[in-house]
Amino acid sequence: MFDQAFASVFSERAHSDFPFRDRSWIAVAFERNAYDRTRMPEWFFRAASKRFGDRVALLVAGDGFADAGLAEVCALPFAWEDYREFMARPRAYSLAYRMTGADAAFGCVADADMTVFAGEAARMEALLADVGGAGRLLEHMRQEFLLGDTGGYPEMDLFFQRLLFPSKREGSDAGA
Repeated sequence: MFDQAFASVFSERAHSDFPFRDRSWIAVAFERNAYDRTRMPEWFFRAASKRFGDRVALLVAGDGFADAGLAEVCALPFAWEDYREFMARPRAYSLAYRMTGADAAFGCVADADMTVFAGEAARMEALLADVGGAGRLLEHMRQEFLLGDTGGYPEMDLFFQRLLFPSKREGSDAGA
């Protein structure tokens, strides 16, 4: 049952610049080490649960779950307290995670370097408006990863822009 949700959300290309099947989705990135084991800021998670979590379970898959004796995919309420408590469990620790909802309207990939959260464009636009707009999130990513020095890391800055603005992605049919 959960396999279908994951298969419909994540790209099969191993090193894709955009790890989600639907290239029209809007995404944001967070420096994973800045947020303990939750991998993202509480304010963003709460905004995401408001836009994506209405009666939808959060499905979490970690690369180390099987070795820890956990189910391959764990279903949680899409609520900050439940998520934080789950991620703090020693048995739930993994270097990499994938998350989605049973409705497959969003996805999240977290590895040793960053967390990327993406979702359907209309819901993500509403989420971004809730947290101050796409410009605020772009500046947040630049500050978090580049310490504000966009000139020193033009490829990384372009990566952030491509996450937030689908029309900037190579091979995008999401618009010009």
